[in-house]
Amino acid sequence: SGRDSTSVRFRCHQQLIQAFSGARELIVEGELLVYNERRKVIESFGTVQDMRFDRADVLSGERHLLSVFFDILHKDGESLLRRPLCERRRILERYIKTNPRYVEIAPVAVVNFRGRDNGVELMSELFKTCIERSEEGLIIKDADSRYLPGYRGHSWIKLKRDYIEGF
Repeated sequence: SGRDSTSVRFRCHQQLIQAFSGARELIVEGELLVYNERRKVIESFGTVQDMRFDRADVLSGERHLLSVFFDILHKDGESLLRRPLCERRRILERYIKTNPRYVEIAPVAVVNFRGRDNGVELMSELFKTCIERSEEGLIIKDADSRYLPGYRGHSWIKLKRDYIEGF
């Protein structure tokens, strides 16, 4: 959008400073979401763009930003791009101190596509749960994949409700 939103997101700065303790510098990948304390839910994906910090529900803390991280690309001068996702995930979990509803690490489920049912049953259940929670979708990643900036390829697949006819 070209606008600087740093000042309007000041309320999450202290949470992030506390979450990043343990390393001098990190480059992480994540997203900002809106958590609704009254309803105890993460609001739909696009509501963060409409978050106004002069509203009563925001000033009272009823609605606030939630930072969710899912990858780490750099730590203390070292690029982690060539390391496999499973290793980057372990590093992410080591260096991000979570604070439920404020700073979280995206949940992960391991699906064995070489098993008896090829992972279809578990994948269907995960996707169904995702839709019931009004989440945008799933990202399916190869645990051994390297991070390739600007490229998803076949190692990372995005699965959204509107990709499946009749869902």
